[in-house]
Amino acid sequence: RFYEDPATRALALESGEVDILGEIPPTDARRLADDPRFSLYRVSIPGQPLQLLFNTQQPPTDCVDVRAALILGVDRATIVETLFGNYSPVAQNALSADVYSFTPARSLLEYNPEAANALLEQAGWIADNKTGQRYRDGTPMQIKIVVPPWGFSPEVGQMIRAAWDMLGIDVALQVAPGFGQLKEIQSSGVYNAISINFAGTDPDLLRSFFYSGGLYNWSQYEDNKLDHWLDQAAHMLPTDTGREILYQKIDNLIQEQALILPIRYYVNLVIARSNIDGLRFSADGWYPFLIELQ
Repeated sequence: RFYEDPATRALALESGEVDILGEIPPTDARRLADDPRFSLYRVSIPGQPLQLLFNTQQPPTDCVDVRAALILGVDRATIVETLFGNYSPVAQNALSADVYSFTPARSLLEYNPEAANALLEQAGWIADNKTGQRYRDGTPMQIKIVVPPWGFSPEVGQMIRAAWDMLGIDVALQVAPGFGQLKEIQSSGVYNAISINFAGTDPDLLRSFFYSGGLYNWSQYEDNKLDHWLDQAAHMLPTDTGREILYQKIDNLIQEQALILPIRYYVNLVIARSNIDGLRFSADGWYPFLIELQ
């Protein structure tokens, strides 16, 4: 039976209607985990993090220094702690570390508003002495964020907007009511940062997002070197020597070009009755192996 509302799902578990419930909100997970009748499972979801992709063809995010400044100006750890408690790791890379044959070689730039301000000034965006609003050649600095309604994306977007506002940027946040509307906005090209991600167990997931002309290349970034690496890795077996190094190079380039603002790695919070033993989940983290349970 499907319970769309998170509160209704939790009540169904407490009332005895169901024995296992996934995708529990952190607040409900914290409350139910303290109840001896239940056990909490934190199931990592391999794939991309909750993230914003920067539009590299739309000013002002067509400038790599601006994109880097926007990353430096967001306290990702505070966002994750505020919205997800200690249940989700802060994202550092384009993929989670539990993706097969992917081992990150570097971490994302840490929160540093001073460095963010310096990069914005270097890019010609100067803060007004009275209002703090940034301008370049008389044009105010404006950023448009587009997010879907699921996965706490609107709440994350609100906190990012507040962070960028502190940098003197005029930020508009739009919540697309569904994937169709999200795609329509993306097709228009009128955005600076847009949120989309997919789960997956293989790093080839990145090809759709960062290959020139890729189906989900919503950053609109094109690079022959990156295309070559993505093609080369896609034609290798998962066990081939060098495949993991290629994906490290790909992740490094994504970070060097400041193409994404990753926030948190996904964790499926599952609550089950404490008398259920041996609960295991599929490789993608979404489905319990119920056939194994007695």
